[in-house]
Amino acid sequence: MAGIEKRARAAYPEEACGLLVGAVARSDGGAVLRNVFDAIPAANIATGSRRDRYAIDPGQIVLEDSRARAMGLAILGVWHSHPDRPATPSRRDIDAAWEDWSYLIVSLGLQAEKTRSWRILRGHAREEPLKSGATSGR
Repeated sequence: MAGIEKRARAAYPEEACGLLVGAVARSDGGAVLRNVFDAIPAANIATGSRRDRYAIDPGQIVLEDSRARAMGLAILGVWHSHPDRPATPSRRDIDAAWEDWSYLIVSLGLQAEKTRSWRILRGHAREEPLKSGATSGR
């Protein structure tokens, strides 16, 4: 996660963003495990203030999805930063979320910076477990 946090700091005070690539597996107990192997940076192409919003070029999503599939992987979600705000999904984040994806959020500029991951289900955010060191970044 160090690569994600470094990119988020470099973009501050604007939001940084990118894609999470990995694989989904099941534990022996049947729990779904989402293993992120790469955190791919993306340009924030949001119009208006980028201090409180991000957008990823759909063409990059298609390209990275194709690359991931060629390696037997998939896009598992998005990472982005929240400058001077908590690492919880905003209403805008929730409204734009894809329900199958994870949303890793890095909070920057607050006294207690934090990274948290969320799944958005039927318009509600639910925090999911996060293991440090799972992503490499490019």
